[in-house]
Amino acid sequence: MAMQRVQHLNGVYYRDNPKTLQLHYPPSKLNYNVPHVQEVQAYAKPTLLNISSENSSKGERTLEALGQLDPLTRNQFGLKKTAIDQFTFRLLYDCANCLEEPPQSFIILSYSWHSSAWSQHPCLQTSNLDACPLTLLMWNAFLAQRDNINEPFWIDQLCITQTSSMEKHLAIGAMDLLYRSARKVVIALEDIALNKQEVDSVFAYVNRPPMTTDLSEEMTRDDLNNIASTFRKIIEARWFARAWCLHEFLVSKRHAFLIPVHSENESRAIGIIRVDGPFLFNASRIWIRQEIEHQNLGEISRRFSGMDQSTLLRARRLREQLGALDAADAFGTETVHSDGSYMHMFAEIATLGAFEVADKISIVLNTLESGLYYRGVTGITIENCCRLITIVALAAGDPTALTLNGLKLRSLNENQWLRMPLPGGGDQARPQGSPIIPPTIMNTCITKRGLEIDVVHLCTHKSISLPDQYYLSMARLLVDNRGTCTTRIPSTVLRLDDEMNEPTFADLRLYYIQALACVLQCGKEWSVDCYKRLQFSSQSGIIFDWEDRAKEGFEEAIDWALATEIEEDISPDMNEMWEEVDWSLLPWEHNCYAHILNFVDVLIGIGLAIPNKDDQNRPLEPCAVQICTIEQAEDTSQFVVFTPKFPLVSLNTWRSLTSLWYLCIPKALVSESYNWMSRAWILEDLDLVESNDGMKAYAIVAKTRLIGPATTPKGLIERAIIAR
Repeated sequence: MAMQRVQHLNGVYYRDNPKTLQLHYPPSKLNYNVPHVQEVQAYAKPTLLNISSENSSKGERTLEALGQLDPLTRNQFGLKKTAIDQFTFRLLYDCANCLEEPPQSFIILSYSWHSSAWSQHPCLQTSNLDACPLTLLMWNAFLAQRDNINEPFWIDQLCITQTSSMEKHLAIGAMDLLYRSARKVVIALEDIALNKQEVDSVFAYVNRPPMTTDLSEEMTRDDLNNIASTFRKIIEARWFARAWCLHEFLVSKRHAFLIPVHSENESRAIGIIRVDGPFLFNASRIWIRQEIEHQNLGEISRRFSGMDQSTLLRARRLREQLGALDAADAFGTETVHSDGSYMHMFAEIATLGAFEVADKISIVLNTLESGLYYRGVTGITIENCCRLITIVALAAGDPTALTLNGLKLRSLNENQWLRMPLPGGGDQARPQGSPIIPPTIMNTCITKRGLEIDVVHLCTHKSISLPDQYYLSMARLLVDNRGTCTTRIPSTVLRLDDEMNEPTFADLRLYYIQALACVLQCGKEWSVDCYKRLQFSSQSGIIFDWEDRAKEGFEEAIDWALATEIEEDISPDMNEMWEEVDWSLLPWEHNCYAHILNFVDVLIGIGLAIPNKDDQNRPLEPCAVQICTIEQAEDTSQFVVFTPKFPLVSLNTWRSLTSLWYLCIPKALVSESYNWMSRAWILEDLDLVESNDGMKAYAIVAKTRLIGPATTPKGLIERAIIAR
C-alpha cells in the first residue's frame, strides 16, 4: 500500500488491530507544552507499581550469604524493598485538571538521552528546548500512544531529581518495577529513519491476506528486501547499544517502537511510524531468510562476516525476548527474559554503553529480580563491577560464577581468580528450551589468600593425552574430504565450513580432527552412549532428541568410520595439508559422513571454552582436544577434554619440569543440572609446603568441559584456595 493512499486519514493510519501498526503525520504546528509533574499519592503507589508482588525473601537470603562470603561487599547492597518504599514516584500530565483523579495506568518513554556523543537523524528537527527530551515530532508521536489525554507518563529525565544522588540510587533500585508495571513502554529511535519504500512494504506485509504461509506468493522480492532492511536499521539504532535500554526492554511486557519516516525529496520527516513487538519478531524472520537466501554456504559466510558481531547479538536478543513475550501471551505464562545467571547477564551488558559504569551492577540485579539494589559508589571500573557481580552471584548460588572462561582481572591483584566473562557466552550460552539454571549451595568464602572452595580431584595432566596417531590420520582423512559429502542434516552448517578467517580455520581444522580422533579411539559404545545423552541443537537454537531411527543411522555411521581405510601415502604430519585423494562415496556413505561430522560439530561447540587471547591481548596457543583417563569413573574411564597443550610453562617457571596440573571439578558443580556448562578446572599447585590452615593454594590454568557418557566421576574432595 503506497503512503499516498493513507494520507487522507487525518494523520494516523490504523489497521483493524491498532496495536500492530500506526503512521503519524506531523500536524501543521508542533507545540511543546511543559508537562505538569506530580508525586503519586502513597495510597495509589502500591496499586500502580504492583508492589505487593515484590518478594523480598530472595534478597534477604542473598544478603545473609553475602555477609558470610565477604562482609565488605555486603555493605554495598541493600534490600530492593527499601528502595521501593523510599522511592519518590512522580508522573507527568498534560494539563493541571488531570491531577485531580488518581491514575489507573501510565506509559513510559525509553530513549537515548540527547548528547554531543550522537546526532539525531537529519530529518528530525531538534527541539531546542532543554525541558524536552525528544525532538518535537517524536514528542507528539509519543504522547499519541496514551489511551487518552488524561493518562500520565513517566520519563526518567523529568521525573527524577537529577542533582540528588540518593534519589537516583533509589530510583535505579526500583527501575525494573516501574517498567514492568507500565501499561506500555514506548521506544523512540531518533538516529535512524525509514524511507517511503520501506514503509510501503511494511504496510503491504501487515495487510497481506490472513494465514499466508508462503510470503513469496503474496509479496514481491523488493517488499521482502525492504522489510529485511527495516529490521536491520532498527537493530543498528543507538538505543540497542545502551545498557539501560536493554534493561528497559527486558523487564517490560509491551513495546512500541517509534521510527521517523523520510523522503529523499524532503529535508523534514514526513511522519513517525509505530511498530510493535509481533511485527518486529516476524520481520526478524524475513531478515534471516533474506540474509541466507539459497542456502549457499559461501554467500552465508560473506553476508554474516560483514556484519558487526554486536549486531548479530542484538538481533538474537530481540528475537528471543519478543518470542518469549509472544509465547507468554499465547499460553498465559510468565515471561522468562534470562537463564537465571548473573554472569551471563553481566557479559551481555558489559560492552554496552552507560553514563555510569556502576549502573551495570543495578541492571543485572534488576533484570534477575534479585531482591537487591546497589547503594555503593558510582565511580568504579568495569573490573570492579565484575568483581561485585561475581561475589553476588556466588552468594545467590549462581553456578556460572565458577564456570566462566575469560581474562583475569589483573587490575585487582588480590582477586586474580576472578574472570571477566566473554561476550556472547561461548559454550556457556544456554540452549533454547533448557531449564532455568537452578541455584546451588556454593560453600565458598573469600579470604586474603583467595577463594576458598571445595574441589573434587579427578586426575593429573599425566592422564590426559592426544589420541593415537592412527586415529588422528583416520580423522584427518574424514575431515579434509568433507567436500565430497553432498547431503547434510537440514538447516545445519558446520563451523568449519562457515569460517572464512584463515588462522581460525586452521585452529578449527585441528579441533575437528582431534575431536573425531577421540571419538573413534573411545569406540562405538562410548560414542553411542554420549550421543544419547547429549541434546543437539541446530543453528536456529531448536533442541531435538535423537529418535531410534536416527540412533541406528549414527551407529551405522560409527561402524563405517571405523572401517575407513587410511591411504598409506598421506603424510601423518598434522601441520601439513592433505594431498588430493580419489575418495568417492556411495549415497548411504554420504549420510554416514553427515552424521559423523555433525556429531563432531556439536562436540566442538560444547567444548571450546578456552580464551584465544591472554590478559595482554596476545594470541594464545590453540587448545587440544584430548582423551582423559579417570580411574574413579563409575561407567567408563574415558572422557573427551578440551585443554591447553601439555606440558605447559608453569606460572612458577623454574618448577615447570616437575610441576603437576590437576583436573578438578568444583564440588558445587557436581550436578546433572549443569551438563551444558563448562565445569572442569585445571589447577596448578602453588604451595611448596602446606600452610598453617592445611589448605593448598592453586592457580586456575584453564576451565574446560568433560564430555562423556558417564555421570560426573568421583574423586578426592579437598578444601582448597584458588589464589589466581
